[in-house]
Amino acid sequence: MQPKPFFSRNQRGKPVDQAPRDAATVILLRGRTERPFEVFLMRRHRSQDFMGGAYVFPGGGLDENDADPGLAAYLGGFCAVDARRLLQEPDLPEATALGLFLTAIRETFEEAGVLLARCASGQPLDLADPGAAERFASYRLELHEGRSTLTDLARRESLLYATDLLIPFNFNQHQWSI
Repeated sequence: MQPKPFFSRNQRGKPVDQAPRDAATVILLRGRTERPFEVFLMRRHRSQDFMGGAYVFPGGGLDENDADPGLAAYLGGFCAVDARRLLQEPDLPEATALGLFLTAIRETFEEAGVLLARCASGQPLDLADPGAAERFASYRLELHEGRSTLTDLARRESLLYATDLLIPFNFNQHQWSI
């Protein structure tokens, strides 16, 4: 008897497409001086078909805009060779390798409102100013709705995406069975 695949059906009993796809998930950690570190989780809305109500890390599938060659100008020298090496995937197409890092950045911003980026000067992005916070909230919505891309955001705000903050952990989902 074949083992039943994990998450083969959603909460309503409908089959879930199990074809593997390129995706990124981000585990955000915050160090504390007097206490253990904190882990950021989000709770999915109960009405969502896939894993409704579950606590999850931000993440999602690779979008074609994440593999835009124009994004290379906003990565502070990080390139596809670096991405392949860190992912331990030497045969992965360059656009996919780099795109996975940008998927992680986009999904974390879209879903959690955390933007892993710096000003073009290298200084941390400061959203304490209410005007800046409002602008970036608007960008987040535009990204989520597909009306804008990471390239658009980087151009508008002179940003460099902080790929150096991402430490990949790669696993082959085909090796796991439950």
